[in-house]
Formats: sequence, C-alpha cells, structure tokens
Amino acid sequence: MERSYAGTVARKNFCKTEAAAVIIIESKNEKNIIKYSDLQTEAEVLHKSKSSFILESVKEDQLLNAFEHQYDYQPAIRGKVFTIIEK
Repeated sequence: MERSYAGTVARKNFCKTEAAAVIIIESKNEKNIIKYSDLQTEAEVLHKSKSSFILESVKEDQLLNAFEHQYDYQPAIRGKVFTIIEK
C-alpha cells in the first residue's frame, strides 16, 4: 500500500476512533494477489501458512498522513507506526 493511501486510511480511522496506526510488513516470500482485491489500493498479499514474523519496531507520535497534510491541506494525523518483518 502506498504511504499516501495509508495516510488517508489513518485519517479515516482517526475520525472514527480518535486513534490511528500504520502497519508496515516487510516480507520475503509474499504472493501478490492485488488483481483479486476489491480495491487496487489494498495491495493484498498472501504468505505461506508456516511463515513467521517479528515486531521490529514501534514508533510513537509519527505523522501518518504527510502527503495528505502537505498537498491536500488535511489536518495532521499522528499515531504509531508498527514495522513487522518476516523471519
């Protein structure tokens, strides 16, 4: 998923729940299934059933919608960024 679209999703979630986060998954062996997605911006992937992941980092108070904030003049949405990597 592009970061600009992730920012839009973060803003929508923030408006509903007053909390927002972005999860970044760094995988080695994903199978891209975007052509089957309802929305092309979802960037869906599949992983083998025995795949394992670890939480690499959690960054607090990050600007999640930088593109939207800078170019579309939307209010800044701050939240957590989780980075998960495949073992």
